[in-house]
Amino acid sequence: MKKSIRITHRLRNSDYPIAEYFVPYKPDVLQKIVKSKLVREELDIVASKYGSFEEYAKSKSLEALDLNLESVEDEGTWINDEYNLSENNMWDYLADVTLINDTVMQDNSDSVEALNMEALQTFASRIKYDYRRIAISIMIYTERYVHEDYVDFSENKKTILTDIYRLIDRASKCKVHDIGEIDDIHEKFLTSYNKFTATSWNENLEFVLERADSIMKSMVSDIGQEEKIGYYTKTLNIIKKEILKSSGEKVTLKKRYIRFISNIAHAFNIETHDMPKDDSAIFEACIWKDKLTEIYRHFFISLSQINTNDELVSTGSNNFESMTKQFTEEIAKIKSALKLKKDFNLVNKYSGKKQGCYTIFVLPNGEKYWALSGTDSWDRNKRLQMEMLVKYIFDNTFGWHHVTNIYTKNHGIRYCPIRKKTMRYTEVIEPDSNSKIKYVSKKEKLGDDLKTRRIDKRKDDYLRKIGLTYGCCERKIMSYLSDFNGITIYSRWAPCEKCMPAIFELGKYTYYAYAKNYMEWINGGKPMKLEKYTVEKSYLVSIE
Repeated sequence: MKKSIRITHRLRNSDYPIAEYFVPYKPDVLQKIVKSKLVREELDIVASKYGSFEEYAKSKSLEALDLNLESVEDEGTWINDEYNLSENNMWDYLADVTLINDTVMQDNSDSVEALNMEALQTFASRIKYDYRRIAISIMIYTERYVHEDYVDFSENKKTILTDIYRLIDRASKCKVHDIGEIDDIHEKFLTSYNKFTATSWNENLEFVLERADSIMKSMVSDIGQEEKIGYYTKTLNIIKKEILKSSGEKVTLKKRYIRFISNIAHAFNIETHDMPKDDSAIFEACIWKDKLTEIYRHFFISLSQINTNDELVSTGSNNFESMTKQFTEEIAKIKSALKLKKDFNLVNKYSGKKQGCYTIFVLPNGEKYWALSGTDSWDRNKRLQMEMLVKYIFDNTFGWHHVTNIYTKNHGIRYCPIRKKTMRYTEVIEPDSNSKIKYVSKKEKLGDDLKTRRIDKRKDDYLRKIGLTYGCCERKIMSYLSDFNGITIYSRWAPCEKCMPAIFELGKYTYYAYAKNYMEWINGGKPMKLEKYTVEKSYLVSIE
């Protein structure tokens, strides 16, 4: 039996939820993508003594929090890989079948534009769901901030301090003419303050509250004097922070954690009525353990219950560019709330406003070889980004929704990074050179250029030279093939000048692209329809 979190999906127009079982990603896996110091430190503590999720759940008594925690059979139940940030998941199937089917059935259309609109929505759903699972994992491993009581006060003392903080918070929001309000606040403050001083139990707090009393007395005497009242309210805001610090360093950390999960709730558009929205409510959640436990529990359950409609990019527009823009903004908001590392989205480089190119060669036997432009190697620490990018590319090209492990020849797909057998048909291109492309009479290999030091690894610009000279997708793929007959090519852009001679060598082929180049795509309104291209067989060779 395996301990896991139950995530419930509700499809459009369906009253029947579908359950998926999710094992939180391991803490050391999450550490690779999280930049928040608060979260990283907590993940570090958990990772140092983490054995398995079953052991962790038992030691933390997570069942008591009622977090949709269930024991399920390893076989016959959909369980993710806790070591892998983005393996193929049930959501791919559910979202694709529902959305793509709706497009065809409702619009009675099989146009590339209509299907690509739905593909974008599906793609958005997948990525947002991947981020949800990251959020769930982070919350599981940071639950110590919730169930531990960091304040060693009796309930009576907590009540007094909560009342005092609430009154100071109200006073800090007063305006110059709120005469009756300031009088009322100060009178109530004195009652609570006297209770506090009668049984003083924290010297630091006593000093801070003494200052608050002094400021409030001055507010009453100087009412109507705008400059002075402004100074007093600013000082009270500082005092609120000092009250938190005086209650203990761990209470301050708890406040930061509450802000963190509040931002996540906002980013995912999850409405939790108990989520603290102002300083007083946050302070109470820091002081009263049960309040935060209930907030945490409700938010966690909301995060693990998904309605398909909530996950879609819904601009009310049929404009592809508008939908792409909103999708990008939503993902940016979620990434920011989760405090993920900035480079956590490789997809942007090869879509939207970026010029990155990708190409797929389809062989007569159905095998597919593909590559990305540039010199980037595939870092296994960026597996989630790679998975999202592969799904994006193969969705838009073939309507495929099931691409999984991109490090093997799974589904007859092979990724082709740059290698020493990659050819050039031009002179080595110098960085920052404005000279026209000059072809050579004999093609050269990258390996030979490195041996002869035409491209010198000892120099800082050697990677840029490789990227400019050898970075095209088509020539990378060709270095992995020996037979080019009957190949069909799908690419983001038509062949550039550097690749045209290589394409001539293919013999009979068919070439599809979204545009001749990036600028044509921009000027043409960013079409998402593949067009057939032909490369003309004429070019000038530079002979020295």
